[in-house]
Amino acid sequence: MMPSLTAHGILVWINYWRRMESGTYDLQATCSGERIVATLAGFFSQSEVSAYASEAERLIRHGFARHRGYRMLIDVSDCAIQSQDVIEAFARHVAAVPRARRLAVVAGSAVARMQISRVLNRPGIELFDSLSDATAWLDTA
Repeated sequence: MMPSLTAHGILVWINYWRRMESGTYDLQATCSGERIVATLAGFFSQSEVSAYASEAERLIRHGFARHRGYRMLIDVSDCAIQSQDVIEAFARHVAAVPRARRLAVVAGSAVARMQISRVLNRPGIELFDSLSDATAWLDTA
């Protein structure tokens, strides 16, 4: 459940962390919802993707409703190579929510980058090797 916070000119983060059977995720959003950061690790099952997607969608829709847009960073550098059905489930999730103004994805390996680029190939999405490069690109928007 998302805590109710009020920010008076101070950057406040709403933070979710969930440990699942084999995959973990951490979702953070500014109080305004303008920026969302997702950090994923491990190997996900279909049900774990559904749990992540449900919580992420709630944060995304909150940010979209308040700002008519949001920026998102997804760090999968600690994720295992996922099965094709899990990759497709993540792709369905991304297609079902309002588009981010910018979406930066940090991938840990060349194989992960290839997997991600097959399903997230559209304008406004960039793949990065480092978190600092992804953050810098996101901040230029």
